[in-house]
Amino acid sequence: NSIIYPKKTQSEVTKNQIFLPVRYKEELYPILAIHDRPLLLHFTNRGDRNCNKLTGPLYKIIINDLEDDKKKLNLVDIECDTMEQGIKEIMLDYNVNRIPSIIAVNKSIKMDEYIVKNLNEIKEIDWNELRKWVESVA
Repeated sequence: NSIIYPKKTQSEVTKNQIFLPVRYKEELYPILAIHDRPLLLHFTNRGDRNCNKLTGPLYKIIINDLEDDKKKLNLVDIECDTMEQGIKEIMLDYNVNRIPSIIAVNKSIKMDEYIVKNLNEIKEIDWNELRKWVESVA
């Protein structure tokens, strides 16, 4: 007996993806290894009000709002609320010292970062600025 997987359509192959959140360093390696497109590492604390100001718009941009259909990238949340040793190592590897932060990597190499410094002072992030940054690294 053999298992037959349905053939993926072109749109399924080219869609941007959001992976399940990473809570341990070992969970990130397989995601980094399979990438042929830029990957956004979204360092966040689940349920944190300030982090959520960035998470919601970021997800909407990745899933729905990239202007150019040729812009392809994926996203994975790095959950920093437990601060497991492996998460601290990832933060050191990518020089992350502020939560939330978004690090754009290509083949595990840091390309750029997006940080909102005054997140606790603003009601919402600048959607256009975030979208332009995401498009610039895609």
